[in-house]
Amino acid sequence: MYKPTTAQLIRKAQNIGLKLEEQKLNNTLNKTPKTDKYSNWNLTKLISNRNLLLKYGSLQAVPKSLLYRNQLESGMKCKRYTDLKPEQQGMLLQDNNDYVAELKCNGNRVTLFCTPEEGIKVYSDGRDADKLLPIEHTQQLLWDGARYKGVFPHSFILDCEIVVDTKVIDTIQWGGVISDSELSAVNMILQQPPEVSHIIQQTQRGAVLKFKAFDMPFCKKSLTEKPYKFRREHLEILVKFLNEKFPELPIEILEIVTEKKQYYFESLLDKMKEGIVLKNINGIYTWNETRSIDRQVKLKRSLRMTTGEDIDVYIMDSVPSTMGKKNENYIGGFKLGVILRGFTGDKEHHVATITNLPDNLRKEATIYDEITGKPILNPKFIHKCLSVDGFDVKQKSLRFSHARVDSWKNCWRTDKQWQNCILNEDFLLNQAL
Repeated sequence: MYKPTTAQLIRKAQNIGLKLEEQKLNNTLNKTPKTDKYSNWNLTKLISNRNLLLKYGSLQAVPKSLLYRNQLESGMKCKRYTDLKPEQQGMLLQDNNDYVAELKCNGNRVTLFCTPEEGIKVYSDGRDADKLLPIEHTQQLLWDGARYKGVFPHSFILDCEIVVDTKVIDTIQWGGVISDSELSAVNMILQQPPEVSHIIQQTQRGAVLKFKAFDMPFCKKSLTEKPYKFRREHLEILVKFLNEKFPELPIEILEIVTEKKQYYFESLLDKMKEGIVLKNINGIYTWNETRSIDRQVKLKRSLRMTTGEDIDVYIMDSVPSTMGKKNENYIGGFKLGVILRGFTGDKEHHVATITNLPDNLRKEATIYDEITGKPILNPKFIHKCLSVDGFDVKQKSLRFSHARVDSWKNCWRTDKQWQNCILNEDFLLNQAL
């Protein structure tokens, strides 16, 4: 998801003629503590509102759903289970508490808007890199959202994941590649022009885009201050109604369990599912990126759960940073390797890439090429060993997806030689199934 830096947002604002308060701007650029500054969300709203005005001529001409979506920072986010204290982790999975466990899908987060004036519109949780406007996916769907104009007397909003029933989508004939996970399959379909997206869904097995609804922050009026148990009850009623009256709409509700949450989670792991979201039945809904244990916590499958421990890897090289980003003058991250042991012998294998480095580590790991002046990896980091975890293994490349380090202070394996960071090829193949 595109997330511009504060400096990039300020440049975008100035390029479209927005006048920013000089003192507030200086406080922001100088990172002055405890003063009035522009937040990234403040700047995003200013820029996107101006761009909407430039595109439609007046705010009154902007589609109602787009205008509303543009004022929302983000769908409600989850606190990470791994960020909690051990006693908090244990509490969440107990029976007879205020938390339910909901299946977590490996799809693309979207918001579905239904209004009498427009019918159904679908927007991504992100924004485009140019105008910072919400990304609309309605045209990529096989069914026409406009046909539902006037069908529903009241507006409602559904929090959903778009999913498909396959890991493999082939876009080679349109200049793309073949996907190797459900998430990449969904993204590849959504990124195509509408006509290509329709062809893929109609001709490739399991490629039809479907909605998994998991929350309802608006129905006739805002429900954000209502507890999750209230929103869930009304979501179940609405989805049941949609399924009965409009069976052509591929909208289902995500399942939840109230007891034996630990057993439920482990059963999902056995089925190679992504994990669960633990939701507080009394939690309210927030349209921003704050993450709170009082609302919802995500517990995802990881390779550590399969092996019982983190996986030891070594640094092979660095990857470049993205131009225009905060860290463009430093390396972008570490390219991580293992010795892969298979039927044909041992070989070096690029098993993961990790980019979320602490600033001090990123600077220490960066030197500059004498000829080009570009940032490159400090040689003292080559073959340095560390422990990482990951979500799963990509089928084609046999690399970890979402590789991560839980603690950069404790991850380093100073007791280990890089030649001893060995993984069996069978292990990666089994994880990629």
